[in-house]
Amino acid sequence: LLWITTIGKGKRKEDIKFSLPWLAYILVQCTGQKGSILELDPYGTFANRIVNIHPSLLPAFKGLDTHERALQAQAKEHGATVHLVNAALDDGPAILQAKLAPLPDEDAPSLAARVLRLEHQLYPFVLISLAHGDLVIEGGQPNWQPKKNRRHLNDDATEQFLSTAVIWP
Repeated sequence: LLWITTIGKGKRKEDIKFSLPWLAYILVQCTGQKGSILELDPYGTFANRIVNIHPSLLPAFKGLDTHERALQAQAKEHGATVHLVNAALDDGPAILQAKLAPLPDEDAPSLAARVLRLEHQLYPFVLISLAHGDLVIEGGQPNWQPKKNRRHLNDDATEQFLSTAVIWP
């Protein structure tokens, strides 16, 4: 059973907790609200069973204002990380990352927009891979199956994204 939700305004944690015990995997798009993930008790039943995307190449630039901090640090690469959630902020095992190079004289909004485009490719790819069995979570760690099993790769745009932007584990 696959269930995708967004934890955000208007969602009651009681409703989410009521539904979770019957799920094999819990996929949650976090919205950056402080405390919302911790309220799900990730060290309990749901440790490393929640999937999140973060706008940096973790472990670099955990938390907020990632694009500003990447530019201030003159990072040569920036991007997005899909990772498992644990109780520590942006600290769960990385599943997959996608990268890009900040442009000379780029500002934070421009970098954020480019990273968001990566996120819109990376996150669905990981969720679809999980749904298809091409990615499995075993013992709280992501385990990619051999490439020949990736049945959902049927277009050139996805292949190009995976070969040029994705950092495979």
